[in-house]
Amino acid sequence: MRGMLGRILRGVGYLILLICAAAALLSLPRGGIEWRYAGQIVVAFIGGPLLVVLIAGAGLAFWRWRRTRDRLALAVSIAAGLGVTACAFTMGGHIAAAQRHDISIDYARLLWPGPLRYDGPEPERFTYDRFEGEPVEMVVYRPTRSASGKKAPVLVYVHGGGWMGGDASARHGDLQWFARQGYIAIGVNYSLSSSKRHLWDVVQPQVACALSFIGKNSDRFGADPQRMVLFGESAGGNLVLNIGGMTHRGALPSRCGGSVPRIAATVSIYPPVDLVALYGHAPSRHFAVAYTGGSPRQFPARYAAVSPLTDVAAPAPPTLILTGLDDSLVPVRDILGYVRRAKAAGQPIELITVPRAGHGFDGIPGSIGHQIVRKATMAFLKRQGLAPAHPTTSKP
Repeated sequence: MRGMLGRILRGVGYLILLICAAAALLSLPRGGIEWRYAGQIVVAFIGGPLLVVLIAGAGLAFWRWRRTRDRLALAVSIAAGLGVTACAFTMGGHIAAAQRHDISIDYARLLWPGPLRYDGPEPERFTYDRFEGEPVEMVVYRPTRSASGKKAPVLVYVHGGGWMGGDASARHGDLQWFARQGYIAIGVNYSLSSSKRHLWDVVQPQVACALSFIGKNSDRFGADPQRMVLFGESAGGNLVLNIGGMTHRGALPSRCGGSVPRIAATVSIYPPVDLVALYGHAPSRHFAVAYTGGSPRQFPARYAAVSPLTDVAAPAPPTLILTGLDDSLVPVRDILGYVRRAKAAGQPIELITVPRAGHGFDGIPGSIGHQIVRKATMAFLKRQGLAPAHPTTSKP
């Protein structure tokens, strides 16, 4: 009986190791887009524990082979070893990006990915607009400490989700963290597109309404509207690039009227910068169609209106763009081309690329990608003179 139980447990262990090895191997830049994306997500999210499991499993399986000459144990040991190599290769690209930009990584944090409970402010909810009878809200995190008598800089988060999903609470932990640093951290919801509702001409004026609301309530929030930063990923990254530039050109109307504050800086993570190219990229075509209502041939003006590439040479705030170099959803070549053209036009733009990283590489708190985004954002804002007067000390 004990022998049978041992064989069952050993078989389960081998199966787990093979699955872990397969997930790590999928992250390599080969094979189909969907499978590679799945592997990248696994390594980016749980790379630390995955690497530990694979190393331990490879060692134990090899020890069993040396002891019993069990060929299955040898095969599992080799597979786990290959998984270790793939996982280390992928994570090495992330680490190289951090080192290249002088970003320190808390390696111990990689062993328990996921949110940790920090003491931080809970959000206050405000309705700033209504669309088709639905309330549109923002969540406001007040800083845990600010300079006496001084208003705090504002970080406004615009969420991703392909313009079809997502929510301002997606980065609840990040907004708490920025509030602990001394920012008024605000997450903005906006009305979502679908296969039947195409809001390409609604969302930008709606976010402008949110910015106007913040400006009107700056005394109430203790916020300095002259030091307002936009921060967003994916579709949100697209929106912050467009909106930031439009505030500098005086070309951003607000759905609810009022004055729209001029954005002081933008941070954009793996943003679609050319929706024509996004439409031509099969895995992401449905997002472009839902947002605009059709193809570039049908609606060229709509695609131009929501593509940052259209106004790449126009006035814009200082901008930081972060992207993985192996993004399966947003074509990286378009982002790199956008940055080159912006720099050639004299735009104040910075770029951080993360080798062997895909879309959502920063999705899990504590991961290498997540640490890169937080620390690079803070360093960028300090360089722009947008750091709080008395930042708090908190964990990454």
